Amino acid sequence: MMFVLTVAVSRAVPILFLFSALLVVGRFLHDRYSAWSPKVGAAMFVAVPALGLLGTAPYLIRSVALVAAELSVSLDRWSDVDRFYSMHYRLGGRPAPPLHNNWVTAQMNLGKWTEAEKTILLSIREEDGRAIAAPDSIYLLGIARYYQGRFPAAAKTLSALPDSESYFLKPYFLGRIAERDGRSEEAFALYERCLELNPDFVGALYQVVRLRLAQEDAAAARARWTAYRETIARSDDPLLREIEAAVESGAGSLPEMEFRVVQFHS
Repeated sequence: MMFVLTVAVSRAVPILFLFSALLVVGRFLHDRYSAWSPKVGAAMFVAVPALGLLGTAPYLIRSVALVAAELSVSLDRWSDVDRFYSMHYRLGGRPAPPLHNNWVTAQMNLGKWTEAEKTILLSIREEDGRAIAAPDSIYLLGIARYYQGRFPAAAKTLSALPDSESYFLKPYFLGRIAERDGRSEEAFALYERCLELNPDFVGALYQVVRLRLAQEDAAAARARWTAYRETIARSDDPLLREIEAAVESGAGSLPEMEFRVVQFHS
């Protein structure tokens, strides 16, 4: 909510300055023409602020839309976020990258992957014939392309990022793509890299254990599960219980599962 207040204040301050300036101009014209005609002077005092505010109506409306969008983000009301940001953009608004990513976040939460890609591309500029994009935008773009089923494009996009804890899903998605292509050992290495960057990420653990069990390598599956359990405090996550049951059965298996995982920047 503090961030929402900050956005609201940042928008309200220039509006208040503008209104104050309009009042000053209106008062000046009122004093100038009142001696000649009180009615004209009064009309000037009313007309100048009114016309000025009318001219800034698009800015006022898109400012309200932006604040409403950020308030909706804080409440996880993703449909409203998407609606208010769409209004903000149609009225000429160009949100700063953190706010822009909130719009992308909303569309991803709604499963609107194609729309999310289009929104991300709005933030990419061209300079000397080259596309210039922030790493966060590249990250979200790769994820959006993955969930559209555009796996080669997703792999190319995500590969442009460095390995880092901030982008720990990069090796996970590359691992999923490698597995789809039949490159199981590469997929294992990528899932393990994901767990190095974020040891608590259950999705990567699930895929490693599932693949090991599918290869009938119960010992390797148990070793991975044991290493995870020794590193991460146990929780009541149903998925962890499912992994444990499969490992402990000795001849268990786990179904193929596509997790809808996105690291949002809201």
